[in-house]
Amino acid sequence: MQEERRQHSRAKVNWPVTIQTPKTVLSGEMKDFSIRGALILCQNLLELNEVFGMYVYAPHLDRPLELIVKVVWLNISGKEEEFTKQGMGVQFQYISPQIGELIEADPLPSLLH
Repeated sequence: MQEERRQHSRAKVNWPVTIQTPKTVLSGEMKDFSIRGALILCQNLLELNEVFGMYVYAPHLDRPLELIVKVVWLNISGKEEEFTKQGMGVQFQYISPQIGELIEADPLPSLLH
């Protein structure tokens, strides 16, 4: 059994995201997140340590959350034909005041409704 290394609890979500880099715009989905980072699934992974802008479309908010994130790990194991979407772990570098206030006010549960 693998030991849990996470320091912060994670919320499971299925929120659409838009990833913006100087080279491309990608669509993906945020699958879970904590106050420090998130798991993002998308067709094309970015480079390890790449920093990019991301908009998160949480269904209960009237505008997207704006984030600057850094890729800290990639899910590139397995056979390429098995993946329709691949995962990357991102660490939050900048969180819009809107999401920062939500997380600080009520750690995660308020974001899920």
